[in-house]
Amino acid sequence: MEWMTMFGSSRRVILAVFVILAGAVWAQDEKDPDGRIEDGTSAFYSGLAALEMGLFERAAADFGQAAQLLPEEPAIQANLGVLAMRQGEDARARELFESARSMAPGSADIALLIGLLERRSGNSDAAAASLQRAVRLAPEALKPRYALATTLAEAPGDRYQGRIRALLAGLVVDAPDNLALRLEQVRFLASTGDREALAESVESLAAMSRDWPEAATAQLQTLQAVAAEPDQAAVRATVLRNVLLRSEDYRESLARIQVSAQAGGEAIDRLLRVPAPPSRPAPADTALVFGPATPYGTRANNADILVLDAAGAGAIVPAGREGLAGASRVSLPGMEEIREPAGIVAVDLDNDGRHELVAATDRGLRIFRRDEAGMFDAFDAALEESVEAGRYSGAWAADLELDGDMDLVLGAVEGPPAVLQNNGDWTFTTRDAFESVDGLRGFVWADLDGDGLPDVAALDSSGTVRVFGNARAGSWALEETMDGDFVALAAADFDWDGRIDLALLAGDGSLILHSEGRSKSPGRWTDMPTDVVLGQAGLFAADFDNNGAPDLLAAAGERSRVWLTESDGTLKPLGSAPPLRTAAVADLDRDGRLDLVGLDADGRIVEATGSGALDYGWQAIRPRALENAGDNRINTYGLGGQLEVRSGLVVQRQVIDGPELHFGLGSREGVDVAWILWPNGSNQAEFDLAPRRTVEAVQRLKGSCPWLFTNDGQGMRFVTDFLWRSPLGMRINAVDTATITQTEDRVRIPGDALARLDGGYELRITAELWETHFIDGVSLLAVDRAPGTAMFVDERFARAEPRLDPVFTTDPRPVTRVVDDRGRDWTDQAREVDARYVAGLELSRYQGLTRPHHVEIDLAEAGLDERSVLLATGWIYPTDSSINVAVAQGASERPGSLRLEVPDGRGGWVVARPDLGFPAGKHKTMVIDLEGLFGPDTPRRLRLATNLEIYWDRLAVAERVPDSSGSVTAMSMAVADLRYRGFSETLTPTRAHPEVPVYDRLQGTGQRWPDLVGYHTRFGDVRELLAGPDDRYVIMNAGDEIVLRFTGPPPAEGLVRDFVLVGHGWVKDGDYNTAFSRTVLPLPTRESGLYETPPTTLEDDPVYQRNAEDWIRFHTRYVQPSEFLSGLRRP
Repeated sequence: MEWMTMFGSSRRVILAVFVILAGAVWAQDEKDPDGRIEDGTSAFYSGLAALEMGLFERAAADFGQAAQLLPEEPAIQANLGVLAMRQGEDARARELFESARSMAPGSADIALLIGLLERRSGNSDAAAASLQRAVRLAPEALKPRYALATTLAEAPGDRYQGRIRALLAGLVVDAPDNLALRLEQVRFLASTGDREALAESVESLAAMSRDWPEAATAQLQTLQAVAAEPDQAAVRATVLRNVLLRSEDYRESLARIQVSAQAGGEAIDRLLRVPAPPSRPAPADTALVFGPATPYGTRANNADILVLDAAGAGAIVPAGREGLAGASRVSLPGMEEIREPAGIVAVDLDNDGRHELVAATDRGLRIFRRDEAGMFDAFDAALEESVEAGRYSGAWAADLELDGDMDLVLGAVEGPPAVLQNNGDWTFTTRDAFESVDGLRGFVWADLDGDGLPDVAALDSSGTVRVFGNARAGSWALEETMDGDFVALAAADFDWDGRIDLALLAGDGSLILHSEGRSKSPGRWTDMPTDVVLGQAGLFAADFDNNGAPDLLAAAGERSRVWLTESDGTLKPLGSAPPLRTAAVADLDRDGRLDLVGLDADGRIVEATGSGALDYGWQAIRPRALENAGDNRINTYGLGGQLEVRSGLVVQRQVIDGPELHFGLGSREGVDVAWILWPNGSNQAEFDLAPRRTVEAVQRLKGSCPWLFTNDGQGMRFVTDFLWRSPLGMRINAVDTATITQTEDRVRIPGDALARLDGGYELRITAELWETHFIDGVSLLAVDRAPGTAMFVDERFARAEPRLDPVFTTDPRPVTRVVDDRGRDWTDQAREVDARYVAGLELSRYQGLTRPHHVEIDLAEAGLDERSVLLATGWIYPTDSSINVAVAQGASERPGSLRLEVPDGRGGWVVARPDLGFPAGKHKTMVIDLEGLFGPDTPRRLRLATNLEIYWDRLAVAERVPDSSGSVTAMSMAVADLRYRGFSETLTPTRAHPEVPVYDRLQGTGQRWPDLVGYHTRFGDVRELLAGPDDRYVIMNAGDEIVLRFTGPPPAEGLVRDFVLVGHGWVKDGDYNTAFSRTVLPLPTRESGLYETPPTTLEDDPVYQRNAEDWIRFHTRYVQPSEFLSGLRRP
């Protein structure tokens, strides 16, 4: 039956009506009749966003378009120069900067860019001259003066000592609270030997140390003790600087004076000649009105179902990807006996694009599944009796362990909430979380501390709000408690700084905005109803007037009140009050303005459409996870993520809390770029957005291992990935972490991939994914063999460690036939290593897993003997920690190693080798012994069976030959330099092809991932750290590369040479379910394969304690993800 229950004497609530979504209407600016300035400005800011996001090809296209439309604008030429500089094209950058300077000779920004370019090119005199010009043009600016001081300090001798002293002194006067400047002044004065000035400077520095971390305070005391000895003071000041790098205050002060060395110059973020767009939101549309209230549904057409509970709280059930039409009611079987539902949440529990309804009531929990026709059926989730029959005050959905599916949080009338972990198979497991919350009445799931992960703010029955930080892997830490009489809460970026703030409504009508431990009250609902019941008030953050800033709407009793955000950030109450108690916000009439749906004084569902005097622009965006199988890393709508748009100089960020996000644009007509941070840590940028755009997540690997390139005489060639065998903290299920049994890795390099150039061999190891690499040793073996033989390494990952010594064989030859388990013939594809893969796999829900399958290999004509081996070359699409956690929760089949099967002689098959492992990454060969597999009468056939996503490139056979058939010579390491490079463009033609990087085509140089926090190795010579496995390692971050050159004798005449690269170390990825994935700590050690001890401080780490000197000489580069997390606000 339809749920049409009466509540009280007059409050009837219809639970299903339709909400219409809108299109766009924009007006042409009369001051720009042909649209040239608008289009050129849009192209400029689109190019700027692409440049800072590291999308170089897009940046070049957009800046090129902007230059055609606005040829008089020097900022475009300057930013094209920055682009060329980041691509390593210094000559081209110099031409563009000079072009920009000729158009704007008075620009200090352009002079600074020229100086930085000349400095990077080694032209110190030209750099100093240009930087001096920048200082003259902008004498108050900090960055040109600091850049000039550091450039002069690189000159030999002390001829610029007086000038440097004056520059630093002036900087300290203008920025006396800048910690980085104070410390740099100490370091400089120590180098001059001026004891008196040094002592004074040290004491000035000490006056700023009140809130320093303990380790920094200890180093300061050491510095004070040696302040009278400049040489010692110089060393201790450098150590203090390294320690202070972990302090956010120090890093922020450094960013205010220093241009990022990795960025290759800072782009100019404003137009210098063409009138720039506003840098703040437009004025509020104070003529905005809502109403009159009319019966809901008169405009219902093709949209979503709005569900209201007895308290008037709304939940929107998206109609699905196809949309629905014609329905105006929905049946909820079994709900007719429920007096008053405490809360209803609409949530897609199985990521099929159709939402379920979860009703929390005073008589228990009900879950309703939705079929393809849009009807709801009661579903028995086999819950624990205490959960199913509990008394609830509300229901909310959140992906608490960030494994790709939505979990449920149920507010108990009394006591802690019931948290139901979604196991992905329509079962649920009760978990403990938020135990300190007594009687949950309100729930916000959003990133409240700016680390990229969604946190939780919980309102309890006493009106107290508790904030729980996301500690990863489904763990939560209470970070803050706000006592009060709060009745509702919401989240939005109210101060436009890119961090999400909490908005709170107090029982006395006060509005509270809270962020980073600080609160302020921007307004008050003076005539708020006094009989508000906790859980029955509402607070909504949305841009109701489209001026480009979030507004607030509070709803309680039978009324609502709106506060509009002005262009100066203040909240002002809207003069007219909406004539309803708002339950949901949506665009009902397709005019680009948000409208209201709720209850009137008689308990009827009504709508109040918004209208105003200012015709501001707007944009609606619909985030979506990929529909296809073989992923499931992100919930359907990307809930818990963040979406940021840039329109000119105005940047807005919102929490992804529903299927569609609405952005007001003020006087701007469109969005230049949108940036999406998905809830699993992946991100992407989108350009050329239509008014209502669906944005699907791009599937790519987040983690794997370092990439190996070699110089083949024509250029750098990708060979394979490296150090695949030792993933730190990898979850193999919801509880257990993989133990590392092998830290050594060996990969084969074909002879034609590594050319002998000037008596040596050049290689590159790059870090390009969301990982930190600990490389504890690298060596190169030259393997010489006779013609007619071959050499391989068993490049598999297996529980039983394979032997890594070179395997010498006869030349490989094709097998007779290859057929998959569906009878498809892949013999031709499996004949050569040619990137034509044995494919056709049926993917499961999860990346890296398939339905169980096999390839059958006929060896009847292969001429086998007791020396024969199968050479299986291919690649694996791996799972990750979050996928392994999700798979382990439910009844899904677990990842299984390859197994080898042979005929059993009775028409069936028997497992001969149960645990072969799998290829350890891309372009890897498994060497599988065939000795003893076949009896005299056994057909010469075998199967390789698994449920892993493995694609075979070649399946061949060969015979082992004696090791004496070849010789192995260790090459000498001549060069090992760590440097910053950026990120390769990658090619992935089809799902069956691995992601292959192209070395000569950089896709970007900015921070691409939310990098692991901690000390990494400084750039420069690292040969000492790579000498051998000893827990003294290179710590690499994403974007780094090691440039290697080995020397040694050439092969003897008549022999063929291949190579083996030997490496020792570990890889740690940033996946939210990998153990301790936020930080570089704890440091790995060869002394233990376990990775279970939580990190404390660097000074407490055993590896640091054994090698502390390395953190003075080598590991002095501190990495943290602030650039990434700043999104479109990147410096």
